[in-house]
Amino acid sequence: MLDFISIGSNDLMQFLFASDRGHPKLVNRYDPLNPAVLSVIRQIADRADAHQVPLNLCGEMASRPLEAMALIGLGVRSISMAPAAIGPVK
Repeated sequence: MLDFISIGSNDLMQFLFASDRGHPKLVNRYDPLNPAVLSVIRQIADRADAHQVPLNLCGEMASRPLEAMALIGLGVRSISMAPAAIGPVK
C-alpha cells in the first residue's frame, strides 16, 4: 500500500523521451503536452484515484498555466511549483 504518489514531470519526460533535457540540441524535443506524456500521467492519476492514493506532480510542467490546466483535466489535484509561478498559474 502506498501513502502517496509524487510525479516529477522533468524526470518523467527525460525517461519517456530517453534523452538528456539539459543537452542544448535536445532541449526543444521536450513537449509537456506530448500525447505520450499526457497518457502516462492520466494512467497514473486514474490508478491513484481508484486506490484513493493522494497524487502530486512537481516540476516545470506544473509551473506553466496551459500545462497546469491540462493536469487538472487529467485528474491531478495537487501540483507543486516555484513561488514565481503561483500567480500566473492561479
